[in-house]
Amino acid sequence: EMAWAAARRLLDLGVQHLFKGSNSVGSVGVAMVYLTGQVNAARERKYEMSKLVKYAKSATKTRQLALYERAAAKLEKEWKDLKQKHDVARFIYEELQLAPWHLTGEFIDVHKLAQGTGMMKLTGLGDPSGLGEAFNFLREVDAKPNKGTGNSDGALNAQIKKI
Repeated sequence: EMAWAAARRLLDLGVQHLFKGSNSVGSVGVAMVYLTGQVNAARERKYEMSKLVKYAKSATKTRQLALYERAAAKLEKEWKDLKQKHDVARFIYEELQLAPWHLTGEFIDVHKLAQGTGMMKLTGLGDPSGLGEAFNFLREVDAKPNKGTGNSDGALNAQIKKI
């Protein structure tokens, strides 16, 4: 019964196809970046069209005004649809981040395998208490990349001078 309820909940959210594969958190994260760009572009188009509608109203061009108003309504609907898809993707992304296999994998990667920055968020989305009284083991995003990684031109020049 729980599986049917979960499937029904996903259908209610607008999810018709399920992804079966590894790294689902990363895949949803990439989809969120794409959807964020789509939402921002749709918002810009909607804003530009609303400016045209205001201009057409002030110029009293009734034929153009009707076309602009229809286009503005269509762009508004497109923006709302994309916003809903983005919200659903954010919800799924947060739920996948809180999955036990993801939290365990993040902890093991950072502390046992020494992959990543070694920093974990202690409060926030994954706090099971919701009050900041418990620990959250989602990986902290590294704001400053390590300076020692990669080969910069200065380091390469220093190596050449040594030779």
